[in-house]
Amino acid sequence: MGRNSHFDQEFHDDIQDLLDEGFLEEGSKPYGIALFARDNGYENLSPARKGVFDRFVLPHLKRRKQQLEHQRIIDSNPD
Repeated sequence: MGRNSHFDQEFHDDIQDLLDEGFLEEGSKPYGIALFARDNGYENLSPARKGVFDRFVLPHLKRRKQQLEHQRIIDSNPD
């Protein structure tokens, strides 16, 4: 599929963090779709599943990436 294990682990961690933080609920449709995307790739989601992913998962993933980037910048600043 062209994906690498680093990406797979990072995406797995992202989904787990969303679950831990309450943005996804285990057993919910968005959680199941996120797991499917993790295991099979976003490109293999049906149009309906892409819609659910884009609406209920992607915004949280984007927000999480922004928070991690902000924290990385803060941590790299000596003062």
